[in-house]
Amino acid sequence: MNAMSLLAPLHRRGYVVPVDLAATAGLVVLAWSTAFLPVVRETPLRVPFGALLVLFLPGYALLAALFPRAKSPLATSETPKPDRLDGVDRVLLAIALSIALTALAGLSLSVTPWGFTVVPTALTLGVLTLVCCLVGGVRRARLPPADRFSPSLSSVSDVTQAAFVNAPRRTRFLNVLLVCGVVVAAGSIAYAAAAPNPTEPFSEFYLLSETGSTEPTTQGYALVPGSSATFRVGVVNHEGAPVDYTVVAVAQQVTVVDGRERVVAQTELERLTLRAAPGETREISHTIPAETNLGANQRVAYLLYKRVPPAFPTADTAYRHLFVTVDS
Repeated sequence: MNAMSLLAPLHRRGYVVPVDLAATAGLVVLAWSTAFLPVVRETPLRVPFGALLVLFLPGYALLAALFPRAKSPLATSETPKPDRLDGVDRVLLAIALSIALTALAGLSLSVTPWGFTVVPTALTLGVLTLVCCLVGGVRRARLPPADRFSPSLSSVSDVTQAAFVNAPRRTRFLNVLLVCGVVVAAGSIAYAAAAPNPTEPFSEFYLLSETGSTEPTTQGYALVPGSSATFRVGVVNHEGAPVDYTVVAVAQQVTVVDGRERVVAQTELERLTLRAAPGETREISHTIPAETNLGANQRVAYLLYKRVPPAFPTADTAYRHLFVTVDS
């Protein structure tokens, strides 16, 4: 069975894309916009759309894929239909499933290099929601029109009536507590997931001289022609996940063109690898031998990569870079 055969029901004459699934997909796009677009992501719109993406949309779309049928008006508690849900069931289960899916996404992303941060979380939940909307649309299209679930204003009114008016007093009280819990969760989870993060993932990169200086800078570290020099190359992992770093040491011949330094020749000296856990500081020793024959207009560059370095590493392709000049 290929993709065209799966989507064939959507091309049937007279079939209209369900309004609720189209709205769900549109809300995902809006949530992505408020999370990713440079101007919009700094506005308060991040919070309500983030709340929808975290607390409702994934669960609703999953239920649409699993239960495409409408509840029969003739169904009773004595004759339950396991493949049908009414409005109250869908709303409550959508919230519960969304929280579970968000937690599962967080656990899964926390063991990846991307971590449980805004961008991968929004992409994961959004893609899952869109896929479930597509599956739900296909499954509804395969059903007779009378059997397809289709929410309406009257169904929204029915949900409110069933949950807060016609239900027993104890059930009404529990429903009110549920709504309050959802509001609190929306305020906390959505803000944590969608608010600007002042500490975006990053890595520190520094050099220490062989004298044990604690100043993480290359200023004052000059190489003497014909002499060896040893440095401690250090990284501090603030990425929120383990990272395999590669440091490439290269000797560069530079010239000044229009007031800017330009590399005209480069020789790779050594590649150093370090693995650092979240929050861990790792250092490794590197010696520049006297045989390197560094002279005027030359320097040694340390290029840091969080992934496999290219065949010809440069400061432009490196995540971080440090320079040690030759004392002329």
